[in-house]
Amino acid sequence: MNNQFGNSLDTVILTATSEEAHHMDQPLTSMELPYVLPQHLNHKADTRRTASYSLFESDTIIDNLQRMDFVVRDAITQKSHGKAAQKMEAQGLQNTTRHLYRLCRREDFGKPELPELVVVNSHNGACALKVYTGYFRLICENGMIAGGKESLRIRHMGHTMEEVLEAIRGVAEDFSNAYGKVDAFKTKMLSDGDIRDFAYKANEIRGQIGLRPVGDPLALVAPRRYEDSGNDLWSVFNRTQENMMKGGIAMDWSNLADGQRRRNSKPIRNIIQNVHANTALWTLAEEFYKGSPIAEAEIVKEL
Repeated sequence: MNNQFGNSLDTVILTATSEEAHHMDQPLTSMELPYVLPQHLNHKADTRRTASYSLFESDTIIDNLQRMDFVVRDAITQKSHGKAAQKMEAQGLQNTTRHLYRLCRREDFGKPELPELVVVNSHNGACALKVYTGYFRLICENGMIAGGKESLRIRHMGHTMEEVLEAIRGVAEDFSNAYGKVDAFKTKMLSDGDIRDFAYKANEIRGQIGLRPVGDPLALVAPRRYEDSGNDLWSVFNRTQENMMKGGIAMDWSNLADGQRRRNSKPIRNIIQNVHANTALWTLAEEFYKGSPIAEAEIVKEL
């Protein structure tokens, strides 16, 4: 689908940690959403925005998708802590920060593997309104946004709410492409050398996006469960994604400063850092599927 707003990155992936997930055994209702996301009912932009800033109301967007038989299966908010949180609260800005909705067709809710629609929004200029199509694996609560060439990136400027809703409806109506790439990845077998290369490139991606590399890159492709122990590209990608996102892997402390404690990698909870890390991982997987892995600088250059 071509649209006046332009496409976002062709592929983006995001993992929700268990701390961020909200009762995924049933959809979130319109009554519950404001308690999960304080931004949901906010109809005022950050007071520091100029008059040219266009507010895209999140509840209006979600209401329209629900009328198309989508349900909200998860919601995540970008939280501030400490002095930053106190400052935002004092300025009345706590309801304007970046937030994310994950939706699926009502008929798909509860399936072990299902396609998703993901909406990212803010009311403070932190990001454009973004919509992605995606794919979700229930087996390890390993949620991701994947393969959305129909995704939207709409700046909060120069567009009416009706234009935004029309563009989002266009993405929602063409919702079948999330399965294709996953099925293709499942048929692509990797050699031990390929898997080693994937691990080392994934570790280099950590450095490219500002994360400290792990000590042993092969730990990134180690399975955490039997179901993910295969050598197909889909299994290797999922092992790497989960290990990178959930953390717990010994870090590379070759340049450890005096007095600095050795620690394992931490879970990635920041929404933007999460998306950037996983975008690069998915792009890497696509290149391995094509048989011509590209340099890490090329993978992350558009992030």
